[in-house]
Amino acid sequence: MKNRFLVIAGLALAASTVAPAPAHAVVGPCLGSVTLGLGGYFNGCWGGFNVSRLFENAGNINNISWFAGAPARATALNTPTPGGTFLFNNNCGSNGNTATSGLFCTAQTQAIGPTVTELVFGLQSPAGVWIYTGTDPNRNTPPSPGGVQNFLWQITDNPGTYLLGWEDLNSGCLGSGTSDQITTGDIATTAQLGALFAACNAVNAGGGADNDYNDFYMLIQAIPDTPAEIIPEPMTMALLATGLAGLGGASLGRRRNK
Repeated sequence: MKNRFLVIAGLALAASTVAPAPAHAVVGPCLGSVTLGLGGYFNGCWGGFNVSRLFENAGNINNISWFAGAPARATALNTPTPGGTFLFNNNCGSNGNTATSGLFCTAQTQAIGPTVTELVFGLQSPAGVWIYTGTDPNRNTPPSPGGVQNFLWQITDNPGTYLLGWEDLNSGCLGSGTSDQITTGDIATTAQLGALFAACNAVNAGGGADNDYNDFYMLIQAIPDTPAEIIPEPMTMALLATGLAGLGGASLGRRRNK
């Protein structure tokens, strides 16, 4: 009896040792994507984001929050329900008097954890009105003016870094010929940043009123998702279980013989 259990244990261990190594299933990474240009946004799985204030040329102070997916909205102010996670405001000190004035902000960097859906940023005006990133213009109606109200640039000489700009109308606010790819040298001065968006007052469908979200820019560092751990295939687990069972049987056999 003792020899029989030892043979079983030996065969099980040998099988688990010399059997061809099966393929392993690698879970992830869940891929993330980025859409540049008017209404630009991040979607899918990302490892996280570092978001910083960069520059503003607005007379009013606006609060910025983020949401995992498009929030439900209620009331005439387009208020998110439930609320998002507050990031920072654009209180950098500019009075927003001219299209090329403005100030670089004292850096305030906030980290956003991993995402598996669209990353939505929301901006709230002093009057309480909300606008949101993304290509769907219905997110911003109400309030007036409606439409897509953000632009996302890729900073090509700083891999993984993007510039998000806000305006308070839609494509009528954008300077003509705006590219969705820029370099750090293209946004090194207040004049360059102030000129990325054109003044909106003349084209605002609300008769020239300006809610003054204009020319506020955020730097976004996007962190790719990382692969999850390698998970053995069922065959590997079965061989391991057989080996353990053999060892257990051998041990039991020795106790019985004693």
